[in-house]
Amino acid sequence: MPYLFITQLGSESNGLLSSVGQFFIYFNLLEAGVSATSMQALYRPISTEDHNGINGIVSAARDHFYRTGIVYFVLIIILCIIYPFSVDTTIESTTIRMVILLQGTSSIISYIYGAVYRCFLRAEGHVYIINNLLLFGTIIRNA
Repeated sequence: MPYLFITQLGSESNGLLSSVGQFFIYFNLLEAGVSATSMQALYRPISTEDHNGINGIVSAARDHFYRTGIVYFVLIIILCIIYPFSVDTTIESTTIRMVILLQGTSSIISYIYGAVYRCFLRAEGHVYIINNLLLFGTIIRNA
C-alpha cells in the first residue's frame, strides 16, 4: 500500500497517513490495561460456563471502554485542531482534518463497540474471527 500511495498521491500523502496512523496507535494504549484485565477476568467464567459472571465482566468492561472512548474522541478533536498547524505541508488543512476525522471515527467506533467483543473472543480462543474482520476492515478503509 505505501508504494501505491507514494506513486499515485505522493510521499506527502503517505507521510500524512503514516503519522496519523501512529497517533491512533498511541491513542489505542488507552485500551491496553482494560483489555488485558478483562481477558484475565473472563477465563474462569468461560471455563465454568458461568453466563452471569461473563455478562457482569463484559458489562463492566463495556462501561469502561465507553468512558475511555470519550477521552479517545477528545484526543482526536485536539489532533484535528493542532496537527494541521504543526506540519509544513502543501496538503490543505481541511484535507488533513478530514483524514484524521475519517480514520478517527472508524477507530472510535471500533474502540467503543468492538473492544469488549475482541476481549471476549480472545478469551474464548477465537482470534481468527478478529483477524478476518480486521483484514476486511482494512481492505474497505483503503479502498
